[in-house]
Amino acid sequence: MPFPRLTYVYNSSPTYLADHLLPLTQLGADLQNPLTAPRFAWICGSEETNMEGPVSSPLDIANWLGSQLTNHQYNIAAGDQYLQQNVSTIMNSPTWNSGSKDVIIITFDEDYNNLSTGNGNQGNHIPMVVIPNQAAVTSGGMLSGHFVTNSYYNHYSLMSTIEYALSPTTGTPLVTLTNNDLYATPMNDFWS
Repeated sequence: MPFPRLTYVYNSSPTYLADHLLPLTQLGADLQNPLTAPRFAWICGSEETNMEGPVSSPLDIANWLGSQLTNHQYNIAAGDQYLQQNVSTIMNSPTWNSGSKDVIIITFDEDYNNLSTGNGNQGNHIPMVVIPNQAAVTSGGMLSGHFVTNSYYNHYSLMSTIEYALSPTTGTPLVTLTNNDLYATPMNDFWS
């Protein structure tokens, strides 16, 4: 989760952090009122729901290694349930349906070959799903429906896209985490 590493976050007061770094259980309540809903929310799965498999104890590592002998990760079902619950909470909320331009981006930090030494991992390709609400399509210029882009994007591209989207000044990023996202190509294929 990159945002706690930004200086304006970790240099903030405990009160600020308590008001802005909230548990996921708070999201449903926060989305009930579009006027007070967060402008941006970064949601991360836990070790139980991130679809990588738990690796925090020797038994977890053994379970995870055993799962690599099959065609699925250790906790795909838990991750699917986590996504279904949280995406449904967002998409069924008054904020999502209020007319504000919103988007859900689902991605992963690495592919299924995350213990690879780099041999045979085909470049660590990962999926990214972008779900705009109707207002983002009709008045925000986002594309609707399924499409695939052949453009090269990486996690810095996602960070750059977020930094530009949150900026109060069009064409200038909010603040960059590193030079990697400063010079990354924003994911412009998602807009018409």
